[in-house]
Amino acid sequence: MNVLLLTGAPRSSRIHDFLSSQCDSLDVSSDVLVLDDLIKKNIDYMVCHGYPHILRPEVTQAFHRRIINLHNTYLPWGRGMMGNVWSYFEDAPKGVSLHFIDAGVDSGEIIHRRSIPLGLDETLQSSWNILMDALEELFIAQWPTIVSGQFLPVSQSSLRELGSYHDRSMSKAFMELLPEKWKTPVSTVADLGRAFRKNPKAFEEKYGVTLYAQKENAPLSPAFMRSVDFDPQGEITVREATADDLLQNWLWVNDPLTRKMFKQNEYIGWSEHCDWYERMLNNEEVVLCIGMLGEHRIGNVRFDRRMDRSYEMSINLDPSFRYKGFGSQMLTKAISLVRQSRDVELLFAMAKKVNVASIRVFEKSGVPAVERQDKHPGMTRFEPEIEVYMEKTFS
Repeated sequence: MNVLLLTGAPRSSRIHDFLSSQCDSLDVSSDVLVLDDLIKKNIDYMVCHGYPHILRPEVTQAFHRRIINLHNTYLPWGRGMMGNVWSYFEDAPKGVSLHFIDAGVDSGEIIHRRSIPLGLDETLQSSWNILMDALEELFIAQWPTIVSGQFLPVSQSSLRELGSYHDRSMSKAFMELLPEKWKTPVSTVADLGRAFRKNPKAFEEKYGVTLYAQKENAPLSPAFMRSVDFDPQGEITVREATADDLLQNWLWVNDPLTRKMFKQNEYIGWSEHCDWYERMLNNEEVVLCIGMLGEHRIGNVRFDRRMDRSYEMSINLDPSFRYKGFGSQMLTKAISLVRQSRDVELLFAMAKKVNVASIRVFEKSGVPAVERQDKHPGMTRFEPEIEVYMEKTFS
């Protein structure tokens, strides 16, 4: 097996040494590639690790699924330049990915990706080092499955998450805001991101920079979803949430309509969500149910215990599955599931009066609106001027 390592990064010695032990012939290049030269050398695979050039289309076409890129972000987030920097500014998922190279920028099929937890006690450089170590470990672990073909590549266009992209010009403009450059604490970058989301116009005026020339590149984009095709005749099932549902719940909670119906409308960052989700899964007072339609997650129903036998409910349906009658089916089955494992006397919910669809879901599930002007002991808050109260009791 003949492998060409494409690099320009000094850290490639580890990958170089590993590949040397795995193949018959290993060449190394940091030059612009010419297809005829590759064919003459009878190259089987190319591995990109810090390669500074964009591959020509004729090369990516001729070596379809034979060019592997090591990318230090959790794709599809962080395509383009300085992915780990932007992940802190936008508070988006962090991790590493192996993917095939196509004609786009970091847009090829994903071979494997791994989420990496990173706190705010790092610098940009130390976070980069952690990610690169994890990336090289991932590549070494996955190499046998890559050359044997014992894996299923995932098209990024098939993922629900849209991810993010940052080009060279916007990345360069952002780095100008950081006097310490790569020595900058990541907490500083996170603070800048929060300031931007609070008031983008004031941020740009203060720092004299326009980071997002196009609306679709705004910091909310990392949590946007694609629509999904599905079989409407499938059966709705419900189960309790697990750690594997973390990402999908983050996408749901940042859906624009969902945020509009919350009292706090701001974007929920990845780091905040991860902390909350872990606490929630370990909290015996909370039950989070996930609705399923075949293989598709369609939404969640949350039950928070407020008194001994009293639970407050909330529901969030995936945008692709709204207005199709699935919400009431999911809620009815979630209520049944919770009653099997919990002693329930009262279930109640509140929704904004403008949220007519949600109110109807509760009513169809046997949780009707009840006239109320004040809170009962189990309610943490209630604003009768803007909210509808709904409840169901059990003997």
